[in-house]
Amino acid sequence: MKPRKTTHMQTAKIVLTCLFLGMALSSCLDNSTDSKPIIEPSGSADYYINNQTSVALNLIYRISGNSADSSKTIPKESSTKFFRDGIFGVNPSPSRSLDKIVFYKGSPNSSEPVLTIKPIKDDQWNITEEKGFEESEYGFRKYELTITTEDLQ
Repeated sequence: MKPRKTTHMQTAKIVLTCLFLGMALSSCLDNSTDSKPIIEPSGSADYYINNQTSVALNLIYRISGNSADSSKTIPKESSTKFFRDGIFGVNPSPSRSLDKIVFYKGSPNSSEPVLTIKPIKDDQWNITEEKGFEESEYGFRKYELTITTEDLQ
């Protein structure tokens, strides 16, 4: 097999292609010495139900801006996380994150609701933990809604 001869035109094409690629790749580099990280402000929150009743509760909830329902079983006499939200530019709050919450003592398919919360009001929730607000107006919050036997009547 004979080696192929390259013409001056082929060599020029290869050199120009390499030169073009080198310029394109080097233009992507940030050569400034005072570059600062881009910080996008955002907040996040975890939502808990503190079930202080003597029965497990089935929870059906709807996230704001979503048409589908989600569900979670909350064991009796326990605090259980059922949702986490994060939003760029604002701190989540219960009224921003959730559209409605419906509680059932039995299966949601075979029993009547024992409590429906709609609209969601922020003042019904306790903030049990906060992080990150020392340096910024954005951070993490843990919200908890307490449900007692009296609430279910």
